[in-house]
Amino acid sequence: MVIAMLKAVGCGVVWALGLASFAAPSVARAQEAEEAQEADETTSASAQEARTEAPHEAFQLSLLGSLVDYQKQTLKLEQPSGSSMALGDQESTTTAFGVLGSGFGVGFGYAWDQVLLGAHAQMTSKTTSPAGGVEDKSTTLELSPRVEYMFDTGSTRPYIAGLLGLLHESSSHALSGSDGSGSSESSSTRFGFGAAFGLHAFLNRGASIDPEFAVLYSAGSGSDTVASTGSLPASTSVDSSVSALRLMLTLGLSAWIDTGGAPPPAAPRESDAAPPPSAVAPAIVEPEPAPLSADIHLPNHRKLYLQVLKDPAQPYVLARLTEPRDRFALSKCDDVSIVESASLTKLAIRTHGNHYLTGRLPVRGAEVLAGIVDSNISVCGEQWLLGQESREQVQVFLKARRQLIDDSGDDAAETQPVQLEPPAPAEAPSVAPNAAPSAPNAAPSAPNAAPSAPVGPNAAPVAPKK
Repeated sequence: MVIAMLKAVGCGVVWALGLASFAAPSVARAQEAEEAQEADETTSASAQEARTEAPHEAFQLSLLGSLVDYQKQTLKLEQPSGSSMALGDQESTTTAFGVLGSGFGVGFGYAWDQVLLGAHAQMTSKTTSPAGGVEDKSTTLELSPRVEYMFDTGSTRPYIAGLLGLLHESSSHALSGSDGSGSSESSSTRFGFGAAFGLHAFLNRGASIDPEFAVLYSAGSGSDTVASTGSLPASTSVDSSVSALRLMLTLGLSAWIDTGGAPPPAAPRESDAAPPPSAVAPAIVEPEPAPLSADIHLPNHRKLYLQVLKDPAQPYVLARLTEPRDRFALSKCDDVSIVESASLTKLAIRTHGNHYLTGRLPVRGAEVLAGIVDSNISVCGEQWLLGQESREQVQVFLKARRQLIDDSGDDAAETQPVQLEPPAPAEAPSVAPNAAPSAPNAAPSAPNAAPSAPVGPNAAPVAPKK
């Protein structure tokens, strides 16, 4: 009996080890599949958010107007040859106000991430014709190459800029008098350098308003020529050196043409790499249906995005919070929860980005947002409120998820997965002819055993066979 019991225990141990060898790889594969699924969904959400970011490579076209333009100019005349008269320095200041101020210009440039290389150009022409018929003309041409560095890649981008300047001015003035008539012409060319501080305030992805304050110092040379008739000298020319300090407050309107294209797709994991074409037969791949999701608008231009996993019965959903581009609460926040009067439900944060974060939200949290009026979203202590329309959208999402789970349950009932069956126990060996009986009252198993004698005091003896 003891031997039979040991054999039964041995068969049970063998059966348990075999079942464990089948179950352990299945559990490991299930965990790997769940981790891969979460990585795919997080990458998909991050890629979708990246597509909504402002362009990091763009061509800029600008229209510029000067609000305030202050200029202090110093003119030093050189002593004419053959003259002993010393000429002193002449200083003048000019201040212009207005939407266009001293002129209207254009700008162009190209931006790579936080660096922009470009130039501003401006042309001003003025003609005065008084009643006496004497005409004055003045023309100014200006070109300013520049390099900008932007401190932030959000919707409001402060920047500093280094400036170079090339400025050419020319003017003519008619002269008339009792001694004769003539004309006076002057021209100067200056080279300069300076710095500017401003910001690009983006109205949308393709347009921005650009206020800027700039300081520019320039120096160069010029000449004044007087030609006359009558008793006046026929021609006189005086050379000069010119320097100027200029302070400007400008306002620009820029258009940004995105040239960077859509963000590149994420690189496939090594486990998803397709085998060589020669190893598999061509097959028609049907696109997978888009997962169930909801894009819910919240007050103050915020958004809540919810999406079920590939297995909708999981007790959590993928969530993404998005804020306006002039806010920066989500980029470093690690404490987000669904708050009600009695309890709170934490969001398991996975990734951060510019103005968004993603994570896994328990279904209980979504149910609280949908059903409890005083519930809200706490983002590092700041309360994000939900309107009635937002709560109804969460309710619709949860109802669609429940229907999806019910449909999946019907399919699973029709096609049950194959169950692992334990191996059949080995057959017990046959009992030897002379083996002892397994029970106290069992009959002997020998084929030639003598019949049992009758029991009792009056039983007759049995005669042996001859």
